[in-house]
Amino acid sequence: MTRLDHHIFSMGEWKQACLRDHCRVSITPSLNKSGQAKYHSSSHTPDITANVSAVADTGAQSNLWFLSDFLVCEFLRDNLHPISPSLTVVNSSTITIEGAFFAKLATTSCRGKMASCRPMVDVSSSVQNMYLTYESLLSLNLL
Repeated sequence: MTRLDHHIFSMGEWKQACLRDHCRVSITPSLNKSGQAKYHSSSHTPDITANVSAVADTGAQSNLWFLSDFLVCEFLRDNLHPISPSLTVVNSSTITIEGAFFAKLATTSCRGKMASCRPMVDVSSSVQNMYLTYESLLSLNLL
């Protein structure tokens, strides 16, 4: 098998593309206590927050966080609610979801204004980052 670098057809010829990383945003995820209360006793849900560099993925249909990072940030598997479906990505591969949690995502804009939203975040061992959806990015005033 031969691996080809990505190329773009421009000005009548194929040129090797200069790929850039996705934009990232500094985000502070924490457990949304009001969402957790429906499923767990709030006295058993610790105050956990983390600082994460998340990928701004306007094509994502679900907020998604890497399981290992979730655990390193001292969140617990007990904080996850069972989710039955897996996700399928553009190339038809499957992303297994270990569970999801009700989150509070907070950030500070470049103008210094605080914003937050309360989405569901899926947690998976199939990815390596945290990904934020278009809706979350809008709610956080980042777009």
